[in-house]
Amino acid sequence: MLKIRRTELLKKIYLYSLKFKEDADKYLWSRGIIIKNPISYLPLTKTSALKKEIDFSREELSELGFLNSNSHYLSLFGLLIPHFDSYNNISSMTFRLPKTSKYNQRYINTKGGIDIPFGLNMVNFDEDVFIFEGAIDCLSAIQMGVNNSISVSSCHIPKKMYPCLKRFNKKIILCFDPDEAGIKGMVETYKTMKNSGFNNVFIKVLSIPDPLKDINDCLKHNIKWDTLKNMVSQPVVIEQKKEIKPLDNSLRDYYNKKVNLKKIIPVMCVKDNRHYRCPFPGHGGEANGSLYLYPDGGFYCYGCRKGGFAWEFAKSMTQSNEPSKIEAYLKELLNEEIHTNP
Repeated sequence: MLKIRRTELLKKIYLYSLKFKEDADKYLWSRGIIIKNPISYLPLTKTSALKKEIDFSREELSELGFLNSNSHYLSLFGLLIPHFDSYNNISSMTFRLPKTSKYNQRYINTKGGIDIPFGLNMVNFDEDVFIFEGAIDCLSAIQMGVNNSISVSSCHIPKKMYPCLKRFNKKIILCFDPDEAGIKGMVETYKTMKNSGFNNVFIKVLSIPDPLKDINDCLKHNIKWDTLKNMVSQPVVIEQKKEIKPLDNSLRDYYNKKVNLKKIIPVMCVKDNRHYRCPFPGHGGEANGSLYLYPDGGFYCYGCRKGGFAWEFAKSMTQSNEPSKIEAYLKELLNEEIHTNP
């Protein structure tokens, strides 16, 4: 397929998917991402229905990876993550498939792979750039104020992306998930990029507090970017570390497990539809509820941008950073929970 035809077809599919962008926005909202973004949604669609919207041949659709040889439905569907170049031409797509998909992996790229990072059309090449694994992480960072961020849909950067990364004049900071796969990927990518002439590549291993897993968890629980300090300064140190221990938050972790906000918040707060009215001092009156209670017992207020678990809830209610005051309030909550929920 000619490159110009491939770009034209991907553009048409993307424009069609924008009809369902509300579905993508609702999902991203649930992840704490409310900034403007290009992610859309492509539902499981009959190819005959799509044919009415887009001029394509079955061979072309199959060549892009959207169609299996014997399928009358699209094989790629779900959250659609477009990859644009600096001139806003779409070069490829990544799909975040639903759990009901027959594929084992959650992310699948259009055939031909990804040669341009997500977000390249939104960055400044004369500023430090942070590179994340996935688009959700990238958008979470931007939501937290790290505006010059891109993602590569992997914990490795393919060499076909190197030409566009060469355009960055300041630091290129690898910021993958701080798990075993992410750290290993950063070390290997760092070495490969150094050997390929990148003298401006660095590594940042985020100090994500336990039990959170990634930067999106931090966003949902209102943890600020500036608090996620780099756990190591040199790649050689990463290779020597067999285990990265979480921050020592034993008191906080104890009460986060002990105090059940899923029982406390419904008693304390007025519910509007699926959200609660925020009880925190200084939030101010609101016509509608803005505090969301997550299934894992965490919370996030989309009005005052505060979130976390029981410890952060008590901290916001007491407006104090003193552990003794926060603990005293949590003990009151425990006593109230016992009497309210026998």
